[in-house]
Amino acid sequence: MSLAKMLIKSPKKLKSFLNTIPIPIYAWQILRNNLFLIDYNSAAYVETKGEIKNNLGSIASEFYKDNIDILDVLKECTDKSPSISKEIKYFCSISNEVKSLLIKTDFIPPDLVFVYKEDITRKRHLEDQLKESQGMLRDANKKLRQRVEEKTKKLKESERQYRLISENANDILIMVNETYETEYVNEQALKNLLGYSKEEVIGHSGLEFIHPDDIKTALLSVKKGIEKGQGVTEIRYRHKEGYYVWMEATGKTFTEEMGELKGIVVLRDITKRRSIELELKNSEEKYRLISENANDILLLTNEKYEIEYVNSQALQKLLGYSEKEVIGRFGLDFIHPDDVEKTIHSLKKGIEEGQGLIEIRARHKKGHFIWIEATGKTFNDDMGVLKGTIVLRDITERKSIGLALKESEEKYRLITENTHDLIGVVNQKFKYEYINKKPHLNILGYKSNDLIGKSAWRLIHPDDISNFITVLKDKEKYNEIILDFRIKHKNGDWIWIRFKGSMFKTENNEEKILLVSRDITTRKKAELKLMESEEKYRHLFEKSPYMIILINEKGDIIDFNQNTLKYLIDISKNDLIGRNFLDLNFIPLMHMKKLKNIYKDLFRKGFSEPFEFQMDILNKNLIDPNLKWIEVQTAMVKVGDANLIQMIIQDISERKSWEEKIRESEEKFRKFFEESQDGVILTDENGIIIKWNKGQERIFGIKKTDIIGHPICDAFFMQIPEEQKTAETYELLQSTIENFFKTEKAPWLNKLEEVDIQKADGTYQCIQQLPFSIKTSKGCMLGSINRDITEDKIAEQKLLESEEKYHAAYDQADFYKNLFTHDISNILFVINGSSQLCSIFLEDPEKAKEVKVNLNRIRDQVVRAKLLIKNVRRMSEINTNNPLLKSIDICKLLTKCIKYINESYEEKSVEISVTSSSKQFFVQANDLILDIFENLLINAIKHNQNSIKKIIINVAKEEKDGVQFLKMEFIDNGIGITDERKEIIFQKGHKKDEYTKGMGIGLTLVKIIIDSYNGFIWVEDKVSGDHSKGSNFIILIPLVSLEN
Repeated sequence: MSLAKMLIKSPKKLKSFLNTIPIPIYAWQILRNNLFLIDYNSAAYVETKGEIKNNLGSIASEFYKDNIDILDVLKECTDKSPSISKEIKYFCSISNEVKSLLIKTDFIPPDLVFVYKEDITRKRHLEDQLKESQGMLRDANKKLRQRVEEKTKKLKESERQYRLISENANDILIMVNETYETEYVNEQALKNLLGYSKEEVIGHSGLEFIHPDDIKTALLSVKKGIEKGQGVTEIRYRHKEGYYVWMEATGKTFTEEMGELKGIVVLRDITKRRSIELELKNSEEKYRLISENANDILLLTNEKYEIEYVNSQALQKLLGYSEKEVIGRFGLDFIHPDDVEKTIHSLKKGIEEGQGLIEIRARHKKGHFIWIEATGKTFNDDMGVLKGTIVLRDITERKSIGLALKESEEKYRLITENTHDLIGVVNQKFKYEYINKKPHLNILGYKSNDLIGKSAWRLIHPDDISNFITVLKDKEKYNEIILDFRIKHKNGDWIWIRFKGSMFKTENNEEKILLVSRDITTRKKAELKLMESEEKYRHLFEKSPYMIILINEKGDIIDFNQNTLKYLIDISKNDLIGRNFLDLNFIPLMHMKKLKNIYKDLFRKGFSEPFEFQMDILNKNLIDPNLKWIEVQTAMVKVGDANLIQMIIQDISERKSWEEKIRESEEKFRKFFEESQDGVILTDENGIIIKWNKGQERIFGIKKTDIIGHPICDAFFMQIPEEQKTAETYELLQSTIENFFKTEKAPWLNKLEEVDIQKADGTYQCIQQLPFSIKTSKGCMLGSINRDITEDKIAEQKLLESEEKYHAAYDQADFYKNLFTHDISNILFVINGSSQLCSIFLEDPEKAKEVKVNLNRIRDQVVRAKLLIKNVRRMSEINTNNPLLKSIDICKLLTKCIKYINESYEEKSVEISVTSSSKQFFVQANDLILDIFENLLINAIKHNQNSIKKIIINVAKEEKDGVQFLKMEFIDNGIGITDERKEIIFQKGHKKDEYTKGMGIGLTLVKIIIDSYNGFIWVEDKVSGDHSKGSNFIILIPLVSLEN
């Protein structure tokens, strides 16, 4: 029935009906083109606080003088449309605020207009809040996009910098694909080293430019590199002009984002190094020939006294063994049993002093023993491994001959040991290609440029040439040339020399002759027996790599080896014999104090310790300027009745030069090490810290002086956060470190890890840690490079928290929007349906009871809407703020809540009983606990189909995980909850069933409040296994402690 019909049929019923509607309604009548207020409903009375009754009969223009928009709606209604709905802004003079109103008008002919005013201010406010939250999310997303763009820009700048570094590198940098095709190369280095442009190699296989003989090596290296991730090899690359360049190729593989395998290859020009290696090899061949032609046995042993090298000819001649029979054998295996202990003592002393001399018996292959003199010296090879060189000389005959022959032989043996022979190399045309400079200058008076490249024939005496030619013709038959002849001195004199030549071939298959010559003018006059004795020891003296000089007690030179002449300028042997040693200026006068100490040691101990001297370049007159450093060792020797001083002088200039280069390199490394922003730790082979740079001091907060000398495990243990430091942690750390030094392996080596540490001052930091090892001759050193990334981690965490915060805000706003929209729609649907039923039932007097039922339903929905708004507000407050908790008397609040429930549901049969073990319980909560009780009790009543709705509340203490809780049980006889829904009914946005239908967000709110108290809530069946008998909602809330 329409309002017009209802008005005509029963004005009183219409009045009664309008009073039940919660929306303010005003009735206006049109008279004389004006609208006069003639009636209103109860909601309008409430809205105006009763003042409306004083405005009956008022004109609309006066009543709405402050709200022109409402007047416009009324005018539009009377002029054009019988029904209008429009939203306007409305100033409420009573509350003194602007509200959002939904104005609806109905025109009832002939002259009535009904105006409905619905306050939608709260609804619009919630919508504005949603829009504001969405705006905040958009702003957050915009900021995130800006950060991503900034990061991308920085990455591009970093890429540009590394490309500049690449393009200006001296080495060739190449990137290849899986088929070895070049995809990138730094063009400048490519042009400098191989002459190609970038276009000439891009897209080509790298194998096209490799020497054919090296392709197999390159492919094997690539295969090994793919397996291990990296590799190094040396191969030849073809230059654009056709020749080949030796390159060291270092490669590393990686996988791109698309999964394609790529390779980075760095090519470094090593042509010069290979050339030097070849020269060293040729030089080594020369000295090997000298060694192989020595009469004495020359041995090289390792630190276990195992033989690693021996000159086979001398070994075979002296002891009868082949090279294979001694290599790798223990040296003491060949010593007479009675001499073993003496030998071990001498070896130990030799290791301590660096050299030694001993006479022992060695076993011949045939079983007998011969007397030998063993002279040894220790050194460290390139890898730092201790080695020993030993010279074995047969002294059996010397032991058995008479004293006179012994004295004579001793003299010439010493001369032989300190050889000063002429050594040279000539080619097939007999032209000099090499000479030992100073012996030639001392003996013959010739400088290097006087002989190199010139024929040796011009120096031979005319009467000796034919004999010399005859011997040369038989060189293939004898393979060795021995001949005495006269050679011309630069001053014109003729000197008798004994010449020994050996044929050899170079790597290029060129025949050469090694010439070893000795001045035998004096020996020609010596006795035959002495000549034979001298011949036995001559070779070692001739081949000695050191300068050996014999002087008497006055310092006059008696004799010297040919190697001495190599370091003298324009001096012959005749010029030196009889001269004072100090005239040579080998020991600069500035070191006279050391010279005096040498003499004291000589006459006190019979020998002196080795001394190193730096030559005084400014005071040189006879010394070769290339001789910058020497090592001098002296010993007293007795020759006949004379006491002579033997001086052995070694050129150590090159060694000192390398030592200086190493020192400079170490200094550069030390500066880099100390100035690095990253922290660097390095231990010795026993795990003791030896390096701790400034960066490490800053990161750990520990000074270098306080940590050097301590075990590395102590340093690592110091960085562990205090709460994690235990005896077990230290033992595990110590075991891990010790295991590494035993095995030299560890799974954590060369792996970058992020570690949280605690500095010495107690602050926490996050660092990147990269442990590494360094292989040495003594074992393995352990190091670690550390970088402080605390600020990066903080920034990353802040960004993550910001993202989570805005995502949570969005999810929460979306949840409230969906929930509120859904539940409000349901409420409005019920109100609309009930109001339509009331309209129908009002026409039938017999349906008055049904009208009352529907009006009650409408009232319930209004109450439900208010509760929904209240719950949304509560949830928003809890989620937005951390609620303040206080001590609450739970029994007092529960009594208050039960009273409110009983008053609210007087028309229903509700029985609520409470069982409590105490009259007072205090919990950590706040006033929101009333919402918990109201929601649980109202749900127990609403979802109960029994005529008498019974609710039992049990209150008692309970302990859980060592915490005292108050346990409250709300047991009802309602319809119950199925097992599959017991867990999800407290969750946001769950799908509602019969029980939860119409609950709004009550249980979600209860769960949120309980969580804010650090409590628990769950639901069980009243009767276990039968949910239809009712539910038991259980909550646990922490009790206030006695101390509080």
